[in-house]
Parts: sequence; structure tokens; C-alpha cells
Amino acid sequence: MGNLKKYLPVTHITFLIACLAIAGIPPFSGFFSKDEILAAAFVHNPIYYFIGVGGALMTAFYMFRLYALTFLGNFRGTHEQEHHLHESP
Repeated sequence: MGNLKKYLPVTHITFLIACLAIAGIPPFSGFFSKDEILAAAFVHNPIYYFIGVGGALMTAFYMFRLYALTFLGNFRGTHEQEHHLHESP
């Protein structure tokens, strides 16, 4: 994939919003749920808190890597595939 931002603008924006939410960026719902889970983990055992933060950071990393590989950069498909790209109806 790559460079699909040009061909799929609605999907691009939707995917970016989803990435921000799952990464736990305020004011999206992922922030509030991760905040509460991490706070409860810290109260129970600080080790669980740090494991949770590490998991949250890895999730944010792979989601934005997926976003970048899919929507940014150069298109890595064939010329024929490029002509068939369009938004879903």
C-alpha cells in the first residue's frame, strides 16, 4: 500500500481518528479508558502500571506505523491496481 491518502480521503481521516483514539490521545475515549485502567493498576501494584504503560506505548507505535505505511509515502502497488482505488460507496 502507501499513498492512499490521495485516493481515500474519507478513509484516511477516519483511520487517523481511530489511531488517535486507540493510542489514548485526549479527548478521545481511549484516553479516558486507559487513564482509568492505568490508575487502578497503579493502586493495585505499580509494576502492573508500568507494564500497562509499555503496552499502551507499543499499541500507539504500531498503530501509527500502520497509518504511515498505508496512507503516507509512495504507492507500492502496480499501475493497474492504482487505477482501481476508490472510496467505498
